[in-house]
Amino acid sequence: MAYYAIKVELPFGITLPAGGAVSITFPNLAEAVRQLAEFGQAQWLDYARGAPLPDGRSIPSLAGGNGEYLRSIVLSQQGDLHWRVSTDWPGADRIEEGLPSYDMKQMLRTSAKVRVNKRGGRYLIIPFQHGTPGTVGFRSVMPEHVYELARQMRASHVTGSRRVNNAIGLHDIATRKPVRVVRRTYSYGDRLPAGLVSKAREGHRTDQMAGMYRFDSPTGGHSRFLTFRTMSERSQGWIRGAIPGFWPARTVAEQIRPQAEAIFQEALQEDVKNYLRSLGLVT
Repeated sequence: MAYYAIKVELPFGITLPAGGAVSITFPNLAEAVRQLAEFGQAQWLDYARGAPLPDGRSIPSLAGGNGEYLRSIVLSQQGDLHWRVSTDWPGADRIEEGLPSYDMKQMLRTSAKVRVNKRGGRYLIIPFQHGTPGTVGFRSVMPEHVYELARQMRASHVTGSRRVNNAIGLHDIATRKPVRVVRRTYSYGDRLPAGLVSKAREGHRTDQMAGMYRFDSPTGGHSRFLTFRTMSERSQGWIRGAIPGFWPARTVAEQIRPQAEAIFQEALQEDVKNYLRSLGLVT
């Protein structure tokens, strides 16, 4: 499980006398540690919501699941002068550290959705959804001229589904029965012709919108615009490039570290003065 944390605690350069409740004897220092930890949590949450990082990049909204990442960034007190901002969300590692390049054809070895052709070759049919102009959260958003054609196409529909045994012999570990998968059937409408966008658009080798279908929602909601691509063992490409990490937790830790020592020293000095006043040693 991924775990990332920012510790906000007393720096090594400061020592306190033993005994007694530190938060009572040194209230300003205890409050300074708490406030700095809250600031660190707030800054981390801002980055998780998409605020620009110092390098100008922003964490995409889709990276955090359905709000799981935001909800997982919690503040906890470990002691009078020790607070922690942390996340244990399983997807936090890919946000923090990124992902290496990956040959997507590896899925042909393990996915229950794999199909097998007459020659015994494995393949997957992969749907890609395209956003309408102005939408966010999609890797591919249609230009206006493509959308104007796509929205007028005769719609396609899912006409039914059935459950079948997977094609590559995968079995459930517990029941030892074949893993079953859903196979949908479709009634296809119009397809978007090729050549409406550049093949080099956003680094794609092909026109990624060619063959697009419009699927209307059965409940009357917004239409979805999908293309279907086949990935087989003989396919070229299908290599997902490395994704660099955003490092939000590390960035926040680096941002608050220079402030912490000065803030803590100032708060400690005030507490010491107040303590000496209480003893009548200073005025």
